[in-house]
Amino acid sequence: MNLHAPMLASEDQYITWYVDNGIGTNGGYISTVHAKITTTERRELWDSLTSLNAQVDGPWFYKGDFIIILEPGEKRGGIPNRAYKSFDFVTCMNDCGVKDAGFVGSNFTWCNNRRPRRRLSTWSKEEIGEINQKVEEWEAIVQGLEDQDLNVNKEESRAELNKVQAESVKWMTLREALLKEKSQITWGRWILGDEKICKATVKYFEKLFNQPTLVVDRNLIDCIPNCKTKDDNVYLSQHPDEEEIKEAVFDMIVTSSAGLDGFNGMLYQKCWDIIKGS
Repeated sequence: MNLHAPMLASEDQYITWYVDNGIGTNGGYISTVHAKITTTERRELWDSLTSLNAQVDGPWFYKGDFIIILEPGEKRGGIPNRAYKSFDFVTCMNDCGVKDAGFVGSNFTWCNNRRPRRRLSTWSKEEIGEINQKVEEWEAIVQGLEDQDLNVNKEESRAELNKVQAESVKWMTLREALLKEKSQITWGRWILGDEKICKATVKYFEKLFNQPTLVVDRNLIDCIPNCKTKDDNVYLSQHPDEEEIKEAVFDMIVTSSAGLDGFNGMLYQKCWDIIKGS
């Protein structure tokens, strides 16, 4: 059978052919896609395919590397896929009326050659329990043994305390790893041992308090016009007289919340004759 396959469209990210049996029947469209890396560039691909849909009259088959997935189940490991990243792809597929044709073979066609590891997000509560609850339980056990060690002060109790502390740290590390995976942020690491903690603390504050001196060019504010006169400055710098203070006190709402001293406006107004000269 002689196939007839004229090219219908050739764009930067895809090529489309119309393929039939050579006599103009049983034809369909095939597009091979190699999408670009960035979301903005791929948006040009989705817009172009959507526009091409108006010219397509018959079966249409897409194949290629779209650099994006339709569903979270198409990816395993690494940074979790965000639904919004697939939105343009899904919209294009819906607008063009195409569906996933399925596949034969391996579920995943590419990996980053890292050793497979069990992800925290797939751990079940039956396997590891509620991590926060475990952390609290072991912290309570540690606290109890610390109190016991203070009273007993024996080598056996101290050894048991060290063992339990290690177990507590393990669960705290698991919780941190879970939170880190969920938030995808860069966290620090656990520092164990009094000497290492002291060194880390000193290093942190040395860095904090030895920042380079910030040089401020005072000439930068010369462009700001001076709107106040010397008389204005003298007036603003004066201490308020008794009458001004009284006016401010009696402008207070008597039922207002108490200040840091525990008193509200009612006390100052009722006792004005006592406190006015103080």
